Parts: sequence; C-alpha cells; structure tokens
Amino acid sequence: MTKFIYQVKKKKRWSWVMHKLFQSIDTKEKAEAACDDGSLVKTLLLPEELGGKDIPPNVVYIPLFAEALKKRSVDALIAAIEKGMAQVSIIPDYKDNSFVPFRIVTTASYPDRSTGGYHHELNIW
Repeated sequence: MTKFIYQVKKKKRWSWVMHKLFQSIDTKEKAEAACDDGSLVKTLLLPEELGGKDIPPNVVYIPLFAEALKKRSVDALIAAIEKGMAQVSIIPDYKDNSFVPFRIVTTASYPDRSTGGYHHELNIW
C-alpha cells in the first residue's frame, strides 16, 4: 500500500511539473527553442501521408514521448480511412496560453452512416 501511495504522489508531482513546464512555453519562439534542446518536437496535425502541409494551422509542438503515441494514432487513422471512413477531424486542445496542446482529439466517420467511426484522444499533459 505504501508503494502505491508513493507512486500516486510521484505521478501527481510529475503531472504538476509537466503542467508548469508546458504552461511556460507560451510563444512560438519558446516552442522552437524547446525543439532545439530536445524537449519538444514539431509535428503536423494532419500528416503528410494524408496531404497535410507544414503550415502554421497544421503545426503543433509536443514532447518526444507523445510523438510515438501520435504516430500510432496516425497509423490507426490511415487504417480507418482505408476502410472507408472520411470526414477527418484533428483538433488540438490548449490550456492557458501554452503552445503545447494538452490533448489532441482525432475523429473520422463514415460519410453515409451515423454510427461507427474512429475516435482517439492523445492526452499529453
């Protein structure tokens, strides 16, 4: 039980530290500096494989661990599109003035059905 309580406290402390760190990255310049030092990576919301361009509305800055998770999400999204899903939506959610999204929500649905579809939430911080 003591080990579990320690792990929970440790996780809460890590979450608080990440919140403060990402909250402090509140300009594009700070985000790019964090990319330069390896804290963040620049990635595209809609990936190039699906026609995404490197333009400001399609760019997000995320931590390295989230990049691998986003890649898996993109692979699943591509598989969903290959099954006939369309109407793709990829929305970053931000807290305060941070340039690092706390979550990226990806959805895709069938154009001719109201049920079924793909939904993924990548929680970053």
